[in-house]
Amino acid sequence: MNLLSKFFLLLIIVSGSVSQTLNAANPKLQVSVITIGPGEMIWERFGHIALRFRSNDSRTDVCYDWGRFGFDQPGFVKRFLFGDMRYWMGGSASTDVLAFYINEVDRTVTERILNLSDAEVERLIGIIQAQDTDAGRFYSYDYYLDNCSTRVRDALNQATQGRLKSQLTHQSTPLSLRSETRRLTGVGMSNQILLIGMDLVMGRPVDSLMSRWESSFVPMRFNQYLAETDIAGSETVLNTTDTTTNFEPLSASRRSFWVQTALGAAIGLVIIGLRNWTAGLRLSLIGWSAISSLACIIILFLWFFTRHWASALNENLVVFSPVSAAFLISILFRWRSGWPRKLAVFQACVNAVAILACAWLAQDNLGVLMLAGLPNFAAAIALTRTRHIDSPLRSIDMSLNNPVPVQALLLLLIFVTGCAGGNRPVERRTFERPRIPVAPAVVLTPIDEALQLKAIAEIADALASSDPVLRAQSLEATARTNDPSALVRIERALIDENSLVRFAGAMAAGDLRLKAVRNSLRKIAFDLDPSVRIGVRYALHRIGDRSLSRDLESLSQDPSPVVRSNAILVLGLTGEPTAVRVLHPLLKDTNATVRLLVAEALWRLGDQRGLEALVTATVSRFIDDQIVATLALASRRDTRVKDYVIGKLVADKDGGQSPELQLVAARALGMLGDDAGFAIAIAGAQSNDARRTQLAAFALGDIGRTDGQQTLARLLESLDPTVRLAAATSLRQIANRNAN
Repeated sequence: MNLLSKFFLLLIIVSGSVSQTLNAANPKLQVSVITIGPGEMIWERFGHIALRFRSNDSRTDVCYDWGRFGFDQPGFVKRFLFGDMRYWMGGSASTDVLAFYINEVDRTVTERILNLSDAEVERLIGIIQAQDTDAGRFYSYDYYLDNCSTRVRDALNQATQGRLKSQLTHQSTPLSLRSETRRLTGVGMSNQILLIGMDLVMGRPVDSLMSRWESSFVPMRFNQYLAETDIAGSETVLNTTDTTTNFEPLSASRRSFWVQTALGAAIGLVIIGLRNWTAGLRLSLIGWSAISSLACIIILFLWFFTRHWASALNENLVVFSPVSAAFLISILFRWRSGWPRKLAVFQACVNAVAILACAWLAQDNLGVLMLAGLPNFAAAIALTRTRHIDSPLRSIDMSLNNPVPVQALLLLLIFVTGCAGGNRPVERRTFERPRIPVAPAVVLTPIDEALQLKAIAEIADALASSDPVLRAQSLEATARTNDPSALVRIERALIDENSLVRFAGAMAAGDLRLKAVRNSLRKIAFDLDPSVRIGVRYALHRIGDRSLSRDLESLSQDPSPVVRSNAILVLGLTGEPTAVRVLHPLLKDTNATVRLLVAEALWRLGDQRGLEALVTATVSRFIDDQIVATLALASRRDTRVKDYVIGKLVADKDGGQSPELQLVAARALGMLGDDAGFAIAIAGAQSNDARRTQLAAFALGDIGRTDGQQTLARLLESLDPTVRLAAATSLRQIANRNAN
């Protein structure tokens, strides 16, 4: 058993007794952040972090961290490959933790005392106690979005009621997930080889520039940013070593580029050097094309068959493409035909275009393009110039009288272009990122109780309206705001004369899991309107009665697009994984709206094909499709889709953007816990267009900031009842969120 495994075993053994110590009635506790610098092993390169609780009399001194895992976990390798790692948190005696990291493994260790009020410390202890249970200890680990550092960050943010996030979110950085990975991983030649593989499999999502909040996934960065917040106190260096990594990402990116370019040049020189020895040339091309084919398979596997979101949308597939496999087959079985030469020239042309166009692409992969391009271009030259292969293509060479100087000149052009770009792989992304409007700082505003009473009255008035659409919307508002009078309202809705209202009532009963209305639901289980039947089956399913749930499958095949849409919506809301089997074939439905709802339902169930369909729809030429898809992306509350949403906040390259789409994007970001669209929602609320003001009201509700109450109060006086209802709903949402 290695040293790290022994330490984690020690942590597991002592965690129970430590947790009991923290639960006891202790004197006032001092809270600090313990930051541990990078280690030598690859899994130690990103550092570590823990929260320390210490009493003045030293009777309590405990560290809690969220970075525990075991190589001997059941299915560890499979979980690692498919991106489904399981980590856990726990507490240990601070003396044991510090002794291990300082004395045994000699890592840099610092301690920063936090200036937290007694109430904030109490909330923080409550958060940890809630997690330090058999049910809450384990979590799905994500290297970038949910790790030991983000868990400490989120706990502190929750304890300070959002104050920490408000100070870090709107401060931009020149960093991306890729640049931080290069900086922390690319130390030593062995790690450089590993970094080549990581650069190869990481796609476009890791190249967006981050805020300080996002880049706090690195413990050392978080500690650096923490020093500039109002909760930071003094810092003490407990141990220092020379393993601490430089905080400059540019040098790491340049080094990575030159290593990849040098490797590509070395492979290319080998291929060129063997061009007059047929057996050697063929063997070298087999080796290179086999490596390229394997890279293509790995890229496709990680992109489409795993949960590694960072490997999606990988532009490296352009140069490590299925053409590599075709090239390998042609070398093995059609060596004396013209196919090896044709495919080599084709790959070289594709590489040349990719390298020359790299400055306009979204992915920071110039080093990988050079790594693939130089051998591919060498292969094209070698096969074009060799005298040992009888081929009809010999006559064309490069369609020029003296091809060798031209080929050499083109190769030099590609190399120089690459070198020019390789000096600044991080900065070149700065002008590509949309200029997201900065939300004004949060102004903590108390909940206006008088305004809340007006909002409650507005929802009640809507339910009594003669307009069935307004009555249905008021039921949705009742469900979204968890209204205390929901039971009475839903009972009344289930016997409403209008089928739309009955459907809305059944859906609200399902959303709220109201078991008290089961008998009322049963009475309309075979309503003449199929949509009402769908709503009833959803509600019964949610309260545990699944005797009629199978009917949803047949209803999803109904000839009416409206009925199909409602059934598909409900299948996604049930959360049943078995619904995926029913939904997949419906992605080919003849109705475009139905297909979008299928994609949303699949994404709600965690299916990757649903996500891909929604992402595609966000760039549709139809604005309504973009609006539906943008909101649907946020329906699962998965922050990994934020990059697809945030670009919709701003004007496009031609200076235009649909105001409705911007407001929906602001709402979607609010659902994802980001208030970047707050200013857009406030501006949208000033519009004279009822639809825009309604969308603005919903956005403010999902963003949840209390300083939006004044704007919603104005909308509550609107002449349009749908705008008033939206404002009332959002006011209740804000009150509920801040009551928790």
